Amino acid sequence: IKIMLPSMVDGGFWCEGPIGIVNHMPKGRPGSKHVLYLEMAGEEMRRGQALKVSTSKHGEEAVKLLPPTTDGRALKGEEVRSLPDGGARWPVVWLVRAASQYSGGMASGGFSGGWRGFAIDQRICVGDAICCTPLPSTYVDPAQAQGGESWPVDPGAKRVRISIHRA
Repeated sequence: IKIMLPSMVDGGFWCEGPIGIVNHMPKGRPGSKHVLYLEMAGEEMRRGQALKVSTSKHGEEAVKLLPPTTDGRALKGEEVRSLPDGGARWPVVWLVRAASQYSGGMASGGFSGGWRGFAIDQRICVGDAICCTPLPSTYVDPAQAQGGESWPVDPGAKRVRISIHRA
């Protein structure tokens, strides 16, 4: 679980990976970049609405529910893809970082290119928490599992299921 800070959703749009997820992410030299996919299940997309509070010129506040979007803010050459369950998959870059005193001497990494589009599409705000769960590299639609059909992703690409808990 990772609590969102301003630099993750309102500025630099860099999100260091939650503790423990690094073990499931691509390895490489510090600075190496690897495309992976952040996925949200259809159920999560349907309930993942964010609150927007606006103030009128008379000082009255209005609260509005905003649904997540899939506007396609993705990496160049990639696109946001819909999944059979109504969810979606966003391509992002996993950036490997060197071991440091702040990471307990272990190599770390985080979501870089493409994270901004995901954060904006999902209307993630400061204080929201994300929960990351590693997934197998091939998406199998439960409705088609008996037929053996699957949604392949790039060979060897990592997939991470994201759920958002609103502040």
